Amino acid sequence: MLSQIKKLCALAIAVCLTAAPFASSQTTANNQSPSQDKPLRLRADEVIVDAVVLDKRNRSANDLTADDFEIYEDGVKQKILSFRFEANDAATTTAGGASAPAGSAQTFNLVSLVFDAQTTRDGAQRARKAALDFIDTGMQPNDYVAVFGIDLGLLLLAPYTNDKALLRQAVEAFTSRESKKYLAVAQEARRQLESLVEPLSDARKIGLADLGTDADSLPAVEEKDTRGNSNSIDPLKVMLTTINLSGLRTLRTFERYEREFQGWRSVAALLAIINGQKDVRAGRKTMFYFSEGFAVTTAVQEQFKSVISAANTCGVTVYSFDIAGLRIENPNQQTALEHDTIGQGRMRNANPDLVQNGVSSLGRTEEAARINTLTVLDELSEDTGGYVVKNTNDVTEGLKRILDELRNHYVITYLPTNRNYDGKFRRINVKLTRAGDYKVRARRGYYGLRSLDDAPVLAYEAPLFERLNESSPVHDFPLYAQALHFRGTSGARQVAVYVTFPIAALKFDVNDKAKSFSSRFALLALIKNSDNEIVRKLGQEFTLRGPVAQMAEVKKRPQMYNRLVLLAPGKYTLEAVAQDPASGKASALRIPFEVPEVKEQEMRLSSVVMSQGVNPLTEEQKKQGGRHPLYLEGQAYFVPNVAQTFSLSKDKNLLIHFNVYLPADSTARVNATLAFFTKGALYTQADGALPAADATGRIAYATSFGTENFPPGDYELRVTVSDGARRAVSTAVFTIAP
Repeated sequence: MLSQIKKLCALAIAVCLTAAPFASSQTTANNQSPSQDKPLRLRADEVIVDAVVLDKRNRSANDLTADDFEIYEDGVKQKILSFRFEANDAATTTAGGASAPAGSAQTFNLVSLVFDAQTTRDGAQRARKAALDFIDTGMQPNDYVAVFGIDLGLLLLAPYTNDKALLRQAVEAFTSRESKKYLAVAQEARRQLESLVEPLSDARKIGLADLGTDADSLPAVEEKDTRGNSNSIDPLKVMLTTINLSGLRTLRTFERYEREFQGWRSVAALLAIINGQKDVRAGRKTMFYFSEGFAVTTAVQEQFKSVISAANTCGVTVYSFDIAGLRIENPNQQTALEHDTIGQGRMRNANPDLVQNGVSSLGRTEEAARINTLTVLDELSEDTGGYVVKNTNDVTEGLKRILDELRNHYVITYLPTNRNYDGKFRRINVKLTRAGDYKVRARRGYYGLRSLDDAPVLAYEAPLFERLNESSPVHDFPLYAQALHFRGTSGARQVAVYVTFPIAALKFDVNDKAKSFSSRFALLALIKNSDNEIVRKLGQEFTLRGPVAQMAEVKKRPQMYNRLVLLAPGKYTLEAVAQDPASGKASALRIPFEVPEVKEQEMRLSSVVMSQGVNPLTEEQKKQGGRHPLYLEGQAYFVPNVAQTFSLSKDKNLLIHFNVYLPADSTARVNATLAFFTKGALYTQADGALPAADATGRIAYATSFGTENFPPGDYELRVTVSDGARRAVSTAVFTIAP
């Protein structure tokens, strides 16, 4: 892909996964069990399962072979492709039994120490002691550890490193509970990470950011390969750069998750930390979460499921430490008291769906079931293959057990027999065939997607994937989509993705007492390459609210979703679906599109954009300057007619916009021809000279034609630009309705 981090990740993975075969070629591996020592070569769609096996004395069982394991996915037995046992030492056994030296790039483990600021002083001290014990006695040479803090936002106090002094400083700063102290440490860590990005090109900088938000409108840049001869690559340096840039990606994506989750900082922070590790291929990824727990109400329950799903997809095992210590009161008692209170309320209110104080009786019952914050920690840990250290003032013994598991576990991979990557959750079950009293702990499942995109599958997206994969596309209301290309970088083009549908199709809930309305909908857009792989996953959940007096006017408007992404040249498919969860109504569509080649020395033309009107920019949009290719003169926004249909009775003009991009050495005047075709024949055309290019070599041109000049029917607009020596062509289609 375009971004430096993905190139570095690919290189690091190649180094890690080819080291074992080279080592084995120098040993007598023929006498080894092929199933035990098969090197861990990973396909993109291969599933990794970390399994911890304990005997009846709760000790790690380390003498099992691949023949002792069976893996089932959704009840179907899978063929084990590779199998290895990670032993309790700094060296890792390779295919031929050779050992990799500590600190080499062959294998490494990621450990995330995550601290919640919303704890008591005693809890903070317990967290500090456990973390420092791990750093001093539990870390191995190939462990790379990061320190995160969850306060009003997400803080990275130490990027992934094996520098114990730096890690101690970060832990002590955050657990001191002195915000001035730990904020200074976090700012310095962020500054150092940002310095890694400065040498990168603009395209690669954007690749590090979450492209779910608006990308910059970049001038073309010449990317140079600064890696030098392949023989000079330092694998360890590549590995360290890769994992450090993953920390920066975590920070940059947290703000997006926090917005989408409406301020649920714990959920947003955990998801960002986990998802930041997706591109890093490590021996094992572990999170130590130091918290007194947090409540998961119905409002955030679906997002909480997304955290567990992302952990299972990225291969992160969560071990939680309940640093509240020995709890005198049983946390279940508060839940029971709340249930009793709700029960008495139901006796007075026979209608469980009646909403009072913002929630119904049924809603309060669901929330009461999740008041027990320990239950939340249990679910988070156990569903990802870990467990909770709880109900103790001394977590030392629990930490020792965890460290034993981390150094003694099995890594198993398989290729799913289910080749239908439809986005549905797939449940994993690991069984032992060997007789005996054993306990197996492993992650419980993942969402089945063939995706090159970094974004995790969010809980609200699961039903949208199902709608996209229905044999007959659902079409309960009109839905339209477009993908428009513009100038980007020397290796890619900026693509504006638009999806729109009528708001009137949604179900609106009216609160007569508050004289207000509300409505919810969810939208998902997938960009797939020619291999049917997801290269970008976009979407969001939306809530509309307002006074009842404005509801009729709101229903008249279309809902338009748009995002900017960078895409390499090639053929793609845009799949989009929108759903109203209240009514169950949904619509889905698929449209092919192509991103043209990027040739700096040729004249280039953007997509031809058809519009019904131009809107003034908001103050916030004005601050973004030229960030969007359809922001005209910093004052107006050229709004695409995504439906590509114009009405003679409602639309007076066809507004047309396109950008011409000239080579750096071009000084000739550019002429344009706009030719309209219908039924395969030329209907009319217009010619003229375009204005001069701006300092970046761009000519932004807009014009209009009266709709009364076009009888009802289907049309193609073909725009041709030329400076005499070079030319470029771009087309658009539209319909004129009565």
